[in-house]
Amino acid sequence: MALRSIGKIYPEKAESYATLFYNRNKYIDIGSKYQRDSYQKSMALEVLQTINSPLFKEYLQKAQYSDYDRLRVYAENFKP
Repeated sequence: MALRSIGKIYPEKAESYATLFYNRNKYIDIGSKYQRDSYQKSMALEVLQTINSPLFKEYLQKAQYSDYDRLRVYAENFKP
């Protein structure tokens, strides 16, 4: 939830946090990795869209080709 809020609270820091969180793969060793990592990547996409980041399209494309089913479905719902 904190990542989701950063675009509104600290827009100047939001892009760097969103890309960090998208790429960090923190949950790689946890059993529910796919659900948690997918959610984190989804929130990062939302932040990039909220701040109108030029990186949004790049990360949206990554999400559309992700191994995570939920993330691909989430990415399909974005309107760039």
